[in-house]
Amino acid sequence: MRSKRKVFMDALLTAILVCIVWQILEMVFYGKVQPRIVDDVIWIILWRYIYLAERRKAELYKDMEKATKKRMDTGWRQVDR
Repeated sequence: MRSKRKVFMDALLTAILVCIVWQILEMVFYGKVQPRIVDDVIWIILWRYIYLAERRKAELYKDMEKATKKRMDTGWRQVDR
């Protein structure tokens, strides 16, 4: 399973990439990056969902690893005898 630190770092990287895209879009539409309170509020909400998505992804990887290990232990199909 991925550690909490790995989940946090993946969420942080995703958040930084979203921030860069957000700033590029502001430059395209407004001609400059404009700091606003509403951006900060949206960012707090967005951060929560990015982190939850990364944590869920880690849980899915863990479930896939368990299923793969189970298949390897029992074979691809079980034969009734």
